[in-house]
Amino acid sequence: MQRVRTFCAVLLPAMRCRIHLLIAATWALSLSLPAQELDVGRIFEDRNLAPVGQLLAKGDYELCARMCESAIQRGMKAPEWRLMRLRALMNLGQETLVRDEAQLAIKTFPENMELLMLQHENALRLGRQDIATQCLTEINAAAKAKPAKERTAQE
Repeated sequence: MQRVRTFCAVLLPAMRCRIHLLIAATWALSLSLPAQELDVGRIFEDRNLAPVGQLLAKGDYELCARMCESAIQRGMKAPEWRLMRLRALMNLGQETLVRDEAQLAIKTFPENMELLMLQHENALRLGRQDIATQCLTEINAAAKAKPAKERTAQE
């Protein structure tokens, strides 16, 4: 109730001037922000993922791999950074590096189906049936852990 009184006390004189009205509206919105708590880091990641994905789609694999590596080192948490890096490295023919980095990524994101499938694909490329079989076991375990209603068509 105190916030409403304070807001009205600020709003009425502010109506005389547009600038004051904008300041009052901004101030009022800032009071409600703690309840919503925006994930600024995730928004930043989402905005930067698309341009790097376009590099991958264009075939600029080396630059894509370097940018993804930089993003991962800076603490970007989205698994898409690792996925794009691994895809770029696979296209560059660096399967052994993909194998090592995929294992690290799966430790961070153990139930990410795309990472598991990418690791499986890479293991088949390398002729490593033991890793491919282990990947299939992990994929099945991850699929069973997720309820059917929450699964996407790809999963």
